[in-house]
Amino acid sequence: MVNETKYLLQRALERDPDAFTQLMQLQMQNMYRTAFAILMNDEDAADAIQDTILILWEKLPTIRNPEYFRTWYTRILINRCLDMKKIRRGMCHLQNRQRNRRQRTVRIWNGRKSCPF
Repeated sequence: MVNETKYLLQRALERDPDAFTQLMQLQMQNMYRTAFAILMNDEDAADAIQDTILILWEKLPTIRNPEYFRTWYTRILINRCLDMKKIRRGMCHLQNRQRNRRQRTVRIWNGRKSCPF
């Protein structure tokens, strides 16, 4: 399998999309395990992997040492997962703020005897 990965990586570095697709299929299980361990959600993990694959295709010519391909793509995947967690955490924080604002508005409105408008 190591020789197959090296061969596919070399062809992918030559911008062969079929080789890149096969290479990603070989790495998919490892990518899923990593993404799911961070995000704890199948859909988010699939989104992170899809984004990562697009990034990998774009950035493949920039890899310095092809022997560290797995380390390289894993780091990119982890960064993408962490970005998604930040976005999700920010969305949750924003939803909580909106919910608190609505509750405060309802409390203020319920305390008034007449319509302020």
